[in-house]
Amino acid sequence: MRRLMMMVLVLAALPLGACTYRSIYEGSESWRSEDCDKLDESQRVSCEAQAEMSYEEYQQLREEELRPD
Repeated sequence: MRRLMMMVLVLAALPLGACTYRSIYEGSESWRSEDCDKLDESQRVSCEAQAEMSYEEYQQLREEELRPD
């Protein structure tokens, strides 16, 4: 329920232009971490590493993935 409420608030703020991609990413860190708790141990470690990734690391990885070969 809490997760749904946070998603509604974030989505409601998007049209206002007050939120940046960075703030949305950083605000969703707790959601990503909570989702990791639902996984088994072997998947949880990888999930938590991704959930704790900084915005800068995320952007760098994203740009590398989007770069044409």
